[in-house]
Amino acid sequence: MGGFNPYSYVHNPSKWVDPYGLAGGVGNKGDAGLSKNSGIKPKKALPHKVVNDLRSFRSKDYHFGNQTFKLDRAGMKHFLERHHPEYWDGSIKAKQSFFSRDMSINDMSNAIESVMKQNRDTMVSKGTIGKYQITGSYNGQNYVVGFNKGRIGQFYPGNL
Repeated sequence: MGGFNPYSYVHNPSKWVDPYGLAGGVGNKGDAGLSKNSGIKPKKALPHKVVNDLRSFRSKDYHFGNQTFKLDRAGMKHFLERHHPEYWDGSIKAKQSFFSRDMSINDMSNAIESVMKQNRDTMVSKGTIGKYQITGSYNGQNYVVGFNKGRIGQFYPGNL
């Protein structure tokens, strides 16, 4: 009963996309400990947990050139519910990624700011009109930040 298993998980996420973010394993970033071998299955969080933990969160304005970009509580709530295993709402899309389980709300805010600073020229030139995405890294992990009319509406681990 041995042999080649065409359904096994790969261990190189830069060459393969795990649609449910469950591959796990050594070297897979953004797996949040939700690996096939860890025995941990993602569970829906209680809806009040994210509300309670965001109670002290304050909206932030980031200034690049004469442009102002806003990270608000609704945006942070969305990022947590879609991509953080402690706050996950149970929704799955074709390309699902998760933050590390130990990534705090403050860490997420710092990562967003870091990615924005890495893309300063793009943000100044594109400004706050329309929709676009940028990518960058923070603590060795790649992230995507998306904007819509100056509001930060997307943030998740991965690449464009």
